[in-house]
Amino acid sequence: MHKKISSAKIGIIFMISILALASISAGYALWFEDLTINGTVNTGTLEWKFKLPVTISDNSAPPPYYDPTNPNFKPDYNCDPNLGLYGPGDQPFIGLKNVAWGTATKIDDHTLQMTINEVYPGYYNHLDFWVQCTGTVPLVIDRFIVTDIDGNELVVIRDTGIFEFDISGDGINDMQIDWGHPFGEPASQLHTGDKRDVSFGFCFLQPLPEDATIILYLSLIGVQYNEWQP
Repeated sequence: MHKKISSAKIGIIFMISILALASISAGYALWFEDLTINGTVNTGTLEWKFKLPVTISDNSAPPPYYDPTNPNFKPDYNCDPNLGLYGPGDQPFIGLKNVAWGTATKIDDHTLQMTINEVYPGYYNHLDFWVQCTGTVPLVIDRFIVTDIDGNELVVIRDTGIFEFDISGDGINDMQIDWGHPFGEPASQLHTGDKRDVSFGFCFLQPLPEDATIILYLSLIGVQYNEWQP
C-alpha cells in the first residue's frame, strides 16, 4: 500500500525550494554587482635630488699657463688625445700646461650644469656630486643622461665602463666618460634620506677643436625599487 503525501507537506517542500532558489539568485546577483568599500589607502612618493657639494677637480682658471715655478701654477691632467682612457696606462697623467678648467653648478633638483673652458684634445677632469632619496618609496638609480644646451641626448649610461660620444656635432666621438657606479637594485637602491656619492672622470679627444667651451647638462633617473628592469 502506498502512503499519500499530504498537500501541507507538499506546500512546505515547495516553499523551501522557492526560498533556496531566491537565496542562490541573490548571491549570484551580488557576485556580479559593484561593491563599494570606504577606507583610506596610503600612497608613497618617488623623489630624489642632487645634493651639494658639486665638485669639479680642476676648477682654477689660468694664468699662469706654463710657469711651474709659480706657486699658483696648477697643471692640467691629460689623457691620450687619440685613445683617451684606452691609451697607455689607462690613467690620466699630469701635463705640462695650465690651460683648461671647469665649473659645475646645480640648476635644479634633477639637473647639473658642467662647463669646461678652453678645452683641447687630451684634457682630463673629474666631477663629484651627491644624490639623495627624498621620497617615501625606495628607489634605484636607473640611468645617467648627458644632454647639450639644445636638450639633445648625447649619451645614456646604464652600465659601468668607458663611454664615447660626440659633443661637437661632427659625427666623430670626441669625449669619454669613465663610469664606475653600478645601476639597478640592490647596488644603487636608496631609501628615504639615503645619500650616495657619485663621481666620474672624463676626457676629450681628437678632432675636438682647441679652445672650445663645452656646456653639458647632467641628470640621474630613478625608478621605484620593485619596477626596475635590467
